[in-house]
Amino acid sequence: MKILITGASGFIGFHLLKQLLNNGHSIVGCTRRVNALQKYLPSVDWIHCDFTQDMSPDLWLPRLEGIDVVVNAVGIIEEKGNQTFESIQTLTPIALFNAANTLNINVIQISALGADDPDVKEDFLRTKLDADNYLNTLPVESIIVHPSIVIGRGGTSTALFNSMAALPVTPLIGDGQQKVQPIHIDDTITSLVHMIEHWPGGKSRHQLMGANILTMTELYSITREWLRLPNIRFIKIPLTLLRPLANLNEKIGGKGFLNNDTLNLLENARTPESTYHAITPKPLQEALWLDPATTSDTWYARLQSVHPMMFWSITFIWIFTGLTSAFFDLDSGYALMASGGFVGWQATSAIYAGAAIDFTLGIMMIKHYQLRWVYSIQISMMLGYMIAIMFIAPDQWLHPFGPVTKNFPLIAGTVFLLFTLPIKGKFYLKAI
Repeated sequence: MKILITGASGFIGFHLLKQLLNNGHSIVGCTRRVNALQKYLPSVDWIHCDFTQDMSPDLWLPRLEGIDVVVNAVGIIEEKGNQTFESIQTLTPIALFNAANTLNINVIQISALGADDPDVKEDFLRTKLDADNYLNTLPVESIIVHPSIVIGRGGTSTALFNSMAALPVTPLIGDGQQKVQPIHIDDTITSLVHMIEHWPGGKSRHQLMGANILTMTELYSITREWLRLPNIRFIKIPLTLLRPLANLNEKIGGKGFLNNDTLNLLENARTPESTYHAITPKPLQEALWLDPATTSDTWYARLQSVHPMMFWSITFIWIFTGLTSAFFDLDSGYALMASGGFVGWQATSAIYAGAAIDFTLGIMMIKHYQLRWVYSIQISMMLGYMIAIMFIAPDQWLHPFGPVTKNFPLIAGTVFLLFTLPIKGKFYLKAI
């Protein structure tokens, strides 16, 4: 069969693409990164699409010529810029469904667990529900799939669970007894492939659930064991404390998982029975251990929590240094300048210029503006400062408080931030 997959570079979409290729199908992958993907994966026919803009069926009709099945695997967890829930999960999918209906092409819509509730309030689920309901009104044959939390390498949820489980003490929301029924990515893909290859006809809707119902405490424990880390320890954080923090995060425009929608989804988590019985999923622990964690998995899980601590501590140092140099400890600055032969306006200019640069670099970090250049400049400045001190005030190298030697760990931390920046323009599996 010739199968078109939207979200083909996403978590579920890419795993599905690989399995369908292995099964001998022809794949058309929709992406915004055609050139890179065509270069790396030439066995796939890549075409350009943009779910923030492609809201007309006329744009999709030529893309669907000769297609047997359409799989919509596009989805976002949070809104960013013009990537809104409404455009990506409702309006553009509706345009795609209309085009598929015109050409009488079977459709699989990968929705989300809970998006079949007509009273759902969270935008993430509501926009999925709107697209699902519209697809059901069309004559075209379709399957709507509601997967539970999908666990596997490359998944956003998996990365979050791994990083939380890898902490010295894992925080629990409330008592940690919320019920979830995660399904491994391999079982999810096996089920989707079976649906495609054994098309049932008509219209159907399926819940894809894992083999076992787990509490969040049990899920974190299984995850930590898979990472081969020592016994897990927990700290319970009451919802009464998290709600104000979520409200504050939303008001200041903060990103991440600390928001009211996420808390609501966890608090109201459902574990309905799986309705697709052609494939029997494995218990999560067994599914994970069939592909054991590597040292890289454990390192990544731990560094996910270390990275923000490193980022904000270094940001603080540059802003604090800029402020103290200009306003709180001018005498030390003038003394250091004088030891190098700089006095008067030359010393004043150097002090305030240095303070302004330090403060500006710190603000640029907060804004995440040109971070590659910011880190490179910071490293160069620190190395230049250490070299200059050798000639201006070499005694500072032996100072018991280490004003110079403390730059070594600061440089190492900045190099860590530089090396962990995403490499733009390259293909990486996008977790969706």
